[in-house]
Amino acid sequence: MFLTIDCVMLTLVMKPIFTRHLSDAMQDSQMLAPAGLFYLAYVAGLVFLVLIPVLRDAATGRAALHGAIIGAMAYGADKFTSMSIMKAW
Repeated sequence: MFLTIDCVMLTLVMKPIFTRHLSDAMQDSQMLAPAGLFYLAYVAGLVFLVLIPVLRDAATGRAALHGAIIGAMAYGADKFTSMSIMKAW
């Protein structure tokens, strides 16, 4: 479900924004393999760092905290990387 929501968001919201502001820097077509590898690695990381510990320790509060921290780190990695390499970020 997350992948579907993300695809809709990227296609309907982000692509028009990127096209308007970054058209010269964009690929002519999407590269699905790197995106797919990222999602596989991200889900594997969530399972290892969040799901397995909560199933082992029955600590749902800690799992929610760990999941939120991982989400914030992923979001921050994207935003801070973009800020560090783009002129008009």
